[in-house]
Amino acid sequence: MKYIKAAIVALLLVVVAAEASVRIAGLADVPIRSANPTTGYIPLANQSGRFLLNDWTINNLSMISRKTYPGEREAIIVAGDSVVFGGNPLAQSERVGERLDAVSPFDVFAIADGSWSFKNELAYFIAAKKFIGSPKKIIFVLNSADFDAPSSWRCNSTHPTSSPVSHLYFAVRKYALPDCEASTPRELVVKDPDLVEEVNKFLDDYKDTDVSIVLYPTTDEFKSGESFREKLTGSEERFSRKIKIVDLVEIYKGDASAWNLRFYKDEIHPNAEGAAALANFIQRYAF
Repeated sequence: MKYIKAAIVALLLVVVAAEASVRIAGLADVPIRSANPTTGYIPLANQSGRFLLNDWTINNLSMISRKTYPGEREAIIVAGDSVVFGGNPLAQSERVGERLDAVSPFDVFAIADGSWSFKNELAYFIAAKKFIGSPKKIIFVLNSADFDAPSSWRCNSTHPTSSPVSHLYFAVRKYALPDCEASTPRELVVKDPDLVEEVNKFLDDYKDTDVSIVLYPTTDEFKSGESFREKLTGSEERFSRKIKIVDLVEIYKGDASAWNLRFYKDEIHPNAEGAAALANFIQRYAF
């Protein structure tokens, strides 16, 4: 019995030490989301934290930005999915929005979340119009998968909706056995609107704002040199008249310095160097 008690005490000490280590490392210190049927999910406003050595901050309008959004005409907003969001591997200062803010004469803000589609982003802007006002420019960074149906919430491991009681348990579930729903709860399913109608609604709301779309390729698309501009089929005329379309692949063919495979950390996401290069690309071609 004495050995059993000693083993239990030792096990408890190991668990406590592991919990403390995970908390110190910040392995469970990730943005908390609101799950909803409008944007699917979105970081809660006014929060910050640190994952390992990388800090992150969410501002008053759920943007991945250290500055408070002022609602002023001079503001520029970059929208996207995980390419813009950045995620755990990048510190706040290394992410696209902050990089662009550092080189822009205007205040730059970034609104994004992992696996958002173009329709999730449009839904955010339409819902938040009264808070956003009429910024100088809105720039969407889109990849070829962003023209699908909007994403709905279904996973607490990737988009947690509350702070974990045990950081150790959260980290183990996140990396070993993700805590995801088999399907999205009915009340949280985001409706799939017609893209052209949604774009028209967005453009009507932001008629005093310049709008650009940056078409951002995967590594395979970049190596093949094939544009995915055809994803805009059916709405190209509306986009061409109201939105400036900037295709990274097309520009690279005339300016080989515009992009490089070394800017990727995997098949799609930019590394720190790539985020800085993407910010420079946006300033050079999308402004």
